[in-house]
Amino acid sequence: MSADDQIKNYQDLLRQYNILNQLSRTVSSTLDLNKILRIILTGVTFGDGFGFNRAFLFLIDREEKKLLGRMAIGPSSNEEAWKVWGEIQQSSFSLEEYLNSEKFDTQTRVSLLDDRIKKLKIPLVKGKVLSLCLEDGIPRNVDLSAGYGSDDS
Repeated sequence: MSADDQIKNYQDLLRQYNILNQLSRTVSSTLDLNKILRIILTGVTFGDGFGFNRAFLFLIDREEKKLLGRMAIGPSSNEEAWKVWGEIQQSSFSLEEYLNSEKFDTQTRVSLLDDRIKKLKIPLVKGKVLSLCLEDGIPRNVDLSAGYGSDDS
């Protein structure tokens, strides 16, 4: 790895730690669970910090053996994504400033993406990759191009 690559990696890591620091300061200012969850999901999608433009939260229903969609942040279409990205690029908000702004507080309306995620119920089938990850906490890379849709996935 070249010195330039190492510097870039350290800069990316520093930016991510900075985001986590800003998130922790903002989260500690409220006891409202829904606001805390929105703050966290917004943080991982803000600007180019973690490289995500959408974030979903699912909760486990152990009785029904399903993942239930709880919340989603992000655009529901490519057009909306470009619009949002343009607004972020034009603003000079830091993450912490944005999270403490009136704009963040007024964005409680349900988005199309949030509505879609809240309707999702994903069955947890014993022995399948999603269930295995939830049981043992070990992340797995899944190649969807090999056998996508087969019974072995």
